[in-house]
Amino acid sequence: LSIGNQTILEHSVHALLAHPRVKRVVIAISPGDSRFAQLPLANHPQITVVDGGDERADSVLTGLKAAGDAQWVLVHDAARPCLHQDDLARLLALSETSRTGGILAAPVRDTMKRAEPGKNAIAHTVDRNGLWHALTPQFFPRELLHDCLTRALNEGATITDEASA
Repeated sequence: LSIGNQTILEHSVHALLAHPRVKRVVIAISPGDSRFAQLPLANHPQITVVDGGDERADSVLTGLKAAGDAQWVLVHDAARPCLHQDDLARLLALSETSRTGGILAAPVRDTMKRAEPGKNAIAHTVDRNGLWHALTPQFFPRELLHDCLTRALNEGATITDEASA
C-alpha cells in the first residue's frame, strides 16, 4: 500500500530516520518477502533487515539481537506512518529521566462496550476514564525489553505490545 510515491513502510521508516538520535532502523519482514528487496530501503545504509517470527514478540526479539549494543530501542509498527516528530522527541527524552521507558498513547474517546461472557450481547458500557490506546513507537532499554519479552514468552503470557511484556 502506498501514499503518494512511497509505501507505508517507507513513510514509517523515514519518520524515524528524520530524528537525529535515530542512528539505525531494524526491519523485521516475513521470510520470503520478495517486495521489500525492490524498495530503496533495501539498500539504505541505516537499515538492517531481519526475518520476522511467527508472533510480534518473536520478530521484536530478533530485531533486538540485530540492534547490537544499542542501549535504548524504539519498536514501531510499519503500519503507522503518521509519526509526528514532536511526539518522537518527547518519547526519546524519556531516556534522560526514566529507567524503564515508555509508550505513545492517546485517551480512549470511542464508547467502549463489554460483552457478556460467552454471549454476543452487551453487558454494559465501560467507563472510558483512565483508558488509553497504546500506540507506537514504544521506547525501552534494549536489555530490559529483551528480558521482559523472553520471560513473558516463557511464561506463556499474551503479549499484545512491548509494554505488556
